[in-house]
Amino acid sequence: MPVINLKGIELKKFIWKTITDAPDTYIAAGTNFEGSLFSEKGLRIDGVVKGSIESGGHLIVGTEGIIEANIKARDVTIGGEVKGNIFAANRLEITPTGKIKGDIETDKLIISEGVIFEGHCHMTRSEIYEGNEIKEVFPTYNNPSEEKI
Repeated sequence: MPVINLKGIELKKFIWKTITDAPDTYIAAGTNFEGSLFSEKGLRIDGVVKGSIESGGHLIVGTEGIIEANIKARDVTIGGEVKGNIFAANRLEITPTGKIKGDIETDKLIISEGVIFEGHCHMTRSEIYEGNEIKEVFPTYNNPSEEKI
């Protein structure tokens, strides 16, 4: 991945398929966050997050990302480690470096070769997602935010 150096500060340059794929919020490697994280739009995590994550857009967990949280988002791409349940209203993609320990629920699922997945998978219909709001959250779980990770 190309790197831009600005006065000794190295920033990774990400190349996105379209401008709409670019996240609005970025949690960099070396950053630790504990609590409830909410983003109306896209979110990329390369740091450590513990608690709960909700995004109305595309959530990307980079290869350096470590998540101990239940996740709710429109679209989710996992390249790092997730310990917790994932609800992707539209699409969940797990890249070859992705590791998930928890249950997943989504309308569309893409799993690459080399993925580590330990949990259950439930395929849902996209009708539960309307605009930027999830009409029915985790229909197979009572309250995932209260489940122990």
